[in-house]
Amino acid sequence: MTTSQPKNIASRRSPLHGSVIQSLLSEESFDDVPRLAAHLCDAPIAFIHFIENDQHTIQSAVGLESQAAFPDLPFFSHAILQPDVFVVPDASTDERFKAGPRFLSGGQIRFFAGAPLITAQGQVIGTLSVMSFSSKVLNSDQIRSLQILARQITRRVDLWVELRRGAMDYKRFEERLAAEHGITDVLAQSKTLSTAVQKILKIFCETLGWTMGFFWQANDQVAVLTCVESGRGLSETVSEFEAIRREKILWPDEELPGRVLTRGAPAWINHPGDGDLFEQASLAAGEGLHGAFALPILGQDRILGVMEFFSEERMAPDDHLLEMMSNVGNQIGQFMERTRAEERLIHLGALVESSDDAIIGKTVEGLVTSWNTGAQNLFGYLPEEMIGRSISILFPPDRIGELSMILEKLKRGERITSYETVRIKKGGERIHVSLTISPIRDQSGRIVGASSIKRNITERKKMEKVLRESEARKAAILESSLDCIMIIDHQGKILEFNPAAESTFGYLRREVLGKEMAELMIPPSLREQHRAGMAHYLENRESAVLYRRIEMTAMRSDRSEFPAELTMIPIHLEGPPIFTCYLRDISERQRTEEERNRFLIQERISRTEAEEAQQRMSFLAEASTLLASSLDYETTLASVARLAVPYLADGCVVDILEENQTVRRLA
Repeated sequence: MTTSQPKNIASRRSPLHGSVIQSLLSEESFDDVPRLAAHLCDAPIAFIHFIENDQHTIQSAVGLESQAAFPDLPFFSHAILQPDVFVVPDASTDERFKAGPRFLSGGQIRFFAGAPLITAQGQVIGTLSVMSFSSKVLNSDQIRSLQILARQITRRVDLWVELRRGAMDYKRFEERLAAEHGITDVLAQSKTLSTAVQKILKIFCETLGWTMGFFWQANDQVAVLTCVESGRGLSETVSEFEAIRREKILWPDEELPGRVLTRGAPAWINHPGDGDLFEQASLAAGEGLHGAFALPILGQDRILGVMEFFSEERMAPDDHLLEMMSNVGNQIGQFMERTRAEERLIHLGALVESSDDAIIGKTVEGLVTSWNTGAQNLFGYLPEEMIGRSISILFPPDRIGELSMILEKLKRGERITSYETVRIKKGGERIHVSLTISPIRDQSGRIVGASSIKRNITERKKMEKVLRESEARKAAILESSLDCIMIIDHQGKILEFNPAAESTFGYLRREVLGKEMAELMIPPSLREQHRAGMAHYLENRESAVLYRRIEMTAMRSDRSEFPAELTMIPIHLEGPPIFTCYLRDISERQRTEEERNRFLIQERISRTEAEEAQQRMSFLAEASTLLASSLDYETTLASVARLAVPYLADGCVVDILEENQTVRRLA
């Protein structure tokens, strides 16, 4: 049963939670107080009325048949609102109560007096009440006595609560101290962050009562948090909420860990559904999680991560816990930085040992302090042969002056980068090396040594020599060639232009580099044809003119045109191709050919004329012989006709006019 309550009753009730009052009533006896109150007020009924979390309890009652059921009377809700004793002399005549339920098994209640039980913190936890079936008026001594008795009850309650709180605080302190010591041991013994975090989450959950915990690690490049570990107390079962949370990536200000990442301070909420701090709020609530806490893991100059815990209880912020967790967070941060530094040292050591380059440490006087495998392979000396000796053993006599120069620069804190020189191997062989030397400083900034990286560039030097010689040969060919040699890119722009081309076209090399060949050296009427051919080749890699000698018309700087022979050869490198063009002015050759052709024609004509004259002479000679050999003119004329065919004509006929004026064919 519950009583009707004024609207502001909630602000006066005790904020105690759980079973505090129940524990108090099971351990403390207040029977003497109600008996004394009933006696002092001359009332048949007296009891202590406790209120906790809307639960009403009757304790140490006098004159009531049973304490199991709380009497639903309207007096109590008014009594707890008063700072002094609340007295109702006759409820039957009081407008506030005469219409309400006032009956108990013994009859109708007419008199009520209640002294509020107010703790040292100002919260009302109930009343010390007296009642009677008849009307009654209390004098000032009786009222003061009720107040004194009520204060005795609250003092006993305050004392009990403080004792319990002290015991709980001590127990909590011991638990937290044990957790802190356990975490310190874990950090001292663990080699990796993963191993340490797993154990730390388990310690927090088992010792401090958290249901589950998560470790979010901050990314080194991007301001995001990634869940790398989660843990529980005794339970090994992974819940749906835990599984989903382990897959999340949180940005600054996103959920509770993101807020901690942004603000750099712990955050505590009493319900995961508060605000927008949890995307899986309903899922968390479904698993009975009602409290959450997160703290930053701090490095020297940034946040390294966030630890987040969930609880099935709604916990109030605890300064001591915050301090303890912050200390633990600092320890974890130091551990993370230490392990990262150790990992970097191991990584750097592995890099040094696995490097093909010679990495050598030395003092400011040039004494070797470290000698890696690369140095051993490059120079042939074992570490025990070099450590403690002067680095000058590697310098050839003609380069010994470099040592003092290098040491002086190091003492001034200067860095030497990509310095190419010569050194000597153990067997006396000279090798080309590239040096990078950096000063080493101690914590105070004082230069205590140097680290040098030496790379063998002997093969590169040989290749450079071969390349220089090749370039020299190429330049000599370009310079001495009588033909024009031009190199153009895929856009037709000139990349190279040799002296013969300068002489032929009338341009200087510097005037044409970077300009389009077609615009300068091809007549306007032929330019588009040339460009279309280039475009076709670039698209299809097909051309009818490449690798062939073609005759074309070229144009000089003065716009005069001349015949030329052109051969284009593509050169395929990375990216679009380039083209080497070999061009020759064939004007003289064409003139020579024309002269030769004219001579040949004239010679052929003269030979033909001579042959024809010879034929005529032969004909006349033979004809004369025939004419002289016979007096028969018909026979002679027929012979002459036959003789004329091979010499003078393809055919010959002889007709004779007779005396009768008729024509007779003789032959």
